[in-house]
Amino acid sequence: MGIKTAFLIEVVRFIIKVFFHFLISISKVFRLPTEGITRAFLKVNNFLVRKEKKHFENKELLLLLPRCLQKRDCQVDLASDIRNCQRCGRCPVAEIVALVERYRIPAFVVDGGELARKRVKESHCEAIVAVACERELEEGILDVLPPVIGIINERPKGPCNETLVSVDKVEEAIKLFLRPLKEDPIPQPLSSTKGEG
Repeated sequence: MGIKTAFLIEVVRFIIKVFFHFLISISKVFRLPTEGITRAFLKVNNFLVRKEKKHFENKELLLLLPRCLQKRDCQVDLASDIRNCQRCGRCPVAEIVALVERYRIPAFVVDGGELARKRVKESHCEAIVAVACERELEEGILDVLPPVIGIINERPKGPCNETLVSVDKVEEAIKLFLRPLKEDPIPQPLSSTKGEG
């Protein structure tokens, strides 16, 4: 993708953010339902971020996860370090930790949008993969500058209660942002010349 095209997409993404922020704000003022607007915004945002095709180093990418992915009765402190996970397999965190270790990216479990924004500010990241509910994703994407791929969590037990997420979608988003790994060249067989004699 050319520099001009990438810049144009980035400008369009900014305009879309401003437009949806205005639209959602007006809807809240008049107490209109915002779920449909929010989902449309998330789809458009993810589409434009994918079209930008920007790539970053591992340390420049940030993965943010909601505390509600963890089982309610789990006493492990994931907020201080996601790698504290005991890998019991009762929630999606174990599989996500495996992705974090495989791709060597920073990742944090956060309680709500305020702490998420604090992590973004402290990390000085260049891109974000975020898992959350629609409202948290909407507010976060509108509040931060780096490009964000937002992944909506699944809530079979209701909001903020042992939620789920597609690990495949998380990995796909991570790979979208990371620079492609350079493959080692395939060694060529040494040519041999027969001497005359």
